[in-house]
Amino acid sequence: STMQNLDNAIYLGTNLEAKITWRAFKAEAGYLFNKSYNLTGGLSVSDDVRVSGVRMHTSSLALSYSMKNTTLFTEMKYLGKYWDASEREFDGAFVWNAGASWKPNRNLDLYLKVENLLNSQYQLLWGYPMPPLKIRLGGTWCF
Repeated sequence: STMQNLDNAIYLGTNLEAKITWRAFKAEAGYLFNKSYNLTGGLSVSDDVRVSGVRMHTSSLALSYSMKNTTLFTEMKYLGKYWDASEREFDGAFVWNAGASWKPNRNLDLYLKVENLLNSQYQLLWGYPMPPLKIRLGGTWCF
């Protein structure tokens, strides 16, 4: 990655979130709009020089269903494209995760999580690709 030292910058945007719970169902949706401008060295907003590494659009949706001691969940996220300080373009990506958790007693919590179900190819930093499809099985024991 390429680091930038900025004397001045401005970030304009909004972060919207909505959450709904109805009986055993829960839904959460979000959208982040962030337009950033590098104002270093006398630049102005009209020069349209963006701060590197800042995605303009990010949206997310998470759904879950709980019954007795089991929860099923899925989460989807769209990461909009952006550019780094070297003007390399990073494509947007759609990432989808899903899983389940089971709590057989009050001390033990077991889970299965499948990350990047669509095997999306994307990078958060240039040269560091995110992992492909990944399956995790685990648990937590509380004493």
